[in-house]
Amino acid sequence: MQPDLHVPPSTDEVHSQIDRVLGRFRRRRTGAPAPVAGGTLNWNYRVATASGPVFARRWRREVTAEQVMAEHELLGWVAARGIPVVRPYGAAGAETVVEVEGTMWSLLPWVEGRTTVRGQITAADANALGEMHGRIHAVLAEHPASAGASTQLLWDTASSLADLILVRQVAVEGGAAQEVVAGIDLQVRLLETALVRPRSDFSELPAQLTHGDYHDQQVLFGPGGDILAVNDWEMHRVMARVWEVLRAVAFAQLYEEPGLGAYLSGYRQHVHLSEEECRLGVEAWWYGRLHSRWVYWTYFMEKNERVAEFFPETRRELAQLADERWRADLADRLVRAATG
Repeated sequence: MQPDLHVPPSTDEVHSQIDRVLGRFRRRRTGAPAPVAGGTLNWNYRVATASGPVFARRWRREVTAEQVMAEHELLGWVAARGIPVVRPYGAAGAETVVEVEGTMWSLLPWVEGRTTVRGQITAADANALGEMHGRIHAVLAEHPASAGASTQLLWDTASSLADLILVRQVAVEGGAAQEVVAGIDLQVRLLETALVRPRSDFSELPAQLTHGDYHDQQVLFGPGGDILAVNDWEMHRVMARVWEVLRAVAFAQLYEEPGLGAYLSGYRQHVHLSEEECRLGVEAWWYGRLHSRWVYWTYFMEKNERVAEFFPETRRELAQLADERWRADLADRLVRAATG
């Protein structure tokens, strides 16, 4: 693991690299790059240039040029089918990703819009988010990668336990807050005691190519409530569609009404989720969250401090999902919302 994987670049380094990147795109900076709030993996900046503001992304080191180009190719594919996205500029030779001092950068048009505030999403915005999610799923269902797609659920209890025990040791030795360690302990106890259904039980969940990381913070709204752009497609992958719906709902904190109903009311304009798919999806989501060590591993082992904001909700959601009655109620509400 590279120890500097998530260390923020220095101001001088950013200025120097952005100037060189802009030069490749025949642009000139007219002000200091301003970090863009949000994001936990890459480093993003708003840059004023002589020809208008642009969005500059410095990719994290483990991403390859091939992965970036695959995302950019998909952006073109969905844009041609009516999905609002921001496509990157092409540099000399039509490159959309350039390397400077061993670091990859992309340059995109700056889009002035708003994102929602998690925990304060209105029913209207939840409906718009769900409608766009359904539209994206309907479009991506026609992508070649969706043909014959099947659900790949990869949880492994022994592996998750081993990783969390290691993370706990690092957390304690590093003086982590008591409530953070308690969150890790809760997940360890649940992994040790939960009766986990075999992955084969979920093999019939309808799967397709998805955005991979769709949630409210990836969506830019215009002043009239219309959606201007859906961003950050780098995690696009095949998965169960109901899994991504639940992931988006959970991230946006829309488990409860009226948010859940508004979201699914929009979604079902384009895609119908069956009752069986909803109920099985809730169980799959529970097992996935139970086995995920992303937030703790990323913070303590990869030293990415930007994910610390997710500690409280990770613990809270695990406690909710561990309650069989709460999951049954969620499944009932999901079925009602998805089927109208």
